[in-house]
Amino acid sequence: MRAKGIACCATRIDLALLLSQTGPSVSVEPLSYWVASLPKEKRKVQSSKTQAF
Repeated sequence: MRAKGIACCATRIDLALLLSQTGPSVSVEPLSYWVASLPKEKRKVQSSKTQAF
């Protein structure tokens, strides 16, 4: 079984985590901050790259 993706932790909701699992091996690493958790003046909106999902 393999899995890889971005996750959120309930105790660190401002931090995006990279979750990777292959067989019995699991790793969780800090990846970045969620843009929504940053102050408005630090958010950079890239209108040409932003897509609505």
